[in-house]
Amino acid sequence: MTASEADGVRTDRPRSTADSRPAYIMLAVIAVVAVGVAAAWWLSVRPRLTALEEAFENQPPGPVFEPAEFLVGAAWGNEECPQLSTQIFAVDVSDGSLAWEQTVPSPSSGFFGEWYVLASDGDDAVLVQIDGQVGEVPPSVRAIDIATGQLAWQHFLEMGQVFRSAQSESELVMEGTAATELDDVVTVAVDAGGQVADASLVQFDRNRPFDPAIQLGAGYHLTSNVADVLTDGQVVAQVYGGGPDGSRIDIRTVADGATITGDRIPFGDGFDDLGSSSSPGDPIQASDDLILVVIGSPVGPNTRLAVFDGSDGTLKWSIEDTRAGAVAGDDILYDKRNDEPVDAVSTRDLYLVDGDDPDEVVWSTELTVNEIGGNGFLGMAGDDLVFAVESTDVPLEFLVISDEGDVPDLLDAAEGYGAGWGSRHHVDDEIFVAGFDGRFWVQPADGEIIEVETEEPVSWVRRVDDRVLVVASHQQFCR
Repeated sequence: MTASEADGVRTDRPRSTADSRPAYIMLAVIAVVAVGVAAAWWLSVRPRLTALEEAFENQPPGPVFEPAEFLVGAAWGNEECPQLSTQIFAVDVSDGSLAWEQTVPSPSSGFFGEWYVLASDGDDAVLVQIDGQVGEVPPSVRAIDIATGQLAWQHFLEMGQVFRSAQSESELVMEGTAATELDDVVTVAVDAGGQVADASLVQFDRNRPFDPAIQLGAGYHLTSNVADVLTDGQVVAQVYGGGPDGSRIDIRTVADGATITGDRIPFGDGFDDLGSSSSPGDPIQASDDLILVVIGSPVGPNTRLAVFDGSDGTLKWSIEDTRAGAVAGDDILYDKRNDEPVDAVSTRDLYLVDGDDPDEVVWSTELTVNEIGGNGFLGMAGDDLVFAVESTDVPLEFLVISDEGDVPDLLDAAEGYGAGWGSRHHVDDEIFVAGFDGRFWVQPADGEIIEVETEEPVSWVRRVDDRVLVVASHQQFCR
């Protein structure tokens, strides 16, 4: 005891630092809570970026020339979807060799398998594709230089969604939704150099057949769901199912947009679908002189063939209970079931008939059993018919029939090929190219057949000047 304490005098001592710590802690907790509340309030009231705005932040709209790679958003789906690749090959027409090969990421969404060729006087021809749905980056249209295989440009569009609509030789017209008002439809055109400009509204209803009463304009043609009439590789006219119900033949001249209204397509009696699984060619095929419509039936692998005049769309004749049918120059090629038992070597017969009169048979022969459908017919090389046939030496060979003397007693059609023009093969006087799952075959004039392996199934083949372009890609379904 000190003296002071002994005298009854109390002495106060300073409080320790430990005694004041709870007050500081309480103040800190209050401050943190206040900051958290303020942050939560700010997050709740701040303007939120839309998916499109985020995409524009990641990649501003506009062109990117000679990109190191094409940018695409993640594939759509409820599960994690792998990014698929698309292979593009350029085959040299002179000798069948590969001029170049390019691999690019497949679009996250859009028009699978649809490619477009654009050219102009001042730019090299380019192979163009649309990536039409907003994702991590905006919708875009992208191009590959056909001469070199290099990536030419990718133009990101200030739009919410993009669809193809029509094209001329030098422009692709696209319609889509506006970036700010998704209910507004806008139309733009891109040229071979990657420049985009506003375009007149193209009133095209993707849910109905195109009605030419609403003009696209001279020099433009639709990019799909039509039969092209070609002259020297250029689209000079298009044939399609016209009218509000799509059940008549209409012919539209590209140069001036003039339209001829043809006769009704003979649907009915169970034949109510354009196209058939047993006829892998286009459901409407056209030349200057003939138009063929293949009408399918849900009862068995049956088709009805309707042949129209190529100049005015009037119905010439119709037959049914056929399988695959195709325009073959001035003639019509088709096959039908014969009376042989189902296990016979041949259960179908192949006929080439005059385009004006089906009773005028140019030649006929037996056709091998073909489970997938088709009759192997790829198209015309001049006046010659070209078929894909099975072979004992290689999986596929090209058979050329110039006259009746070239017709075999039994035509061994390659499985799944025919009838007529299709997106996976090309034949002409200089080169034959036919694609399938995981490979394609090339044979130049007077040359040997060449097989090229691909990582994906061949989906698109098209000749452009001295190149035949082959695209191998796979449709992604990820749920």
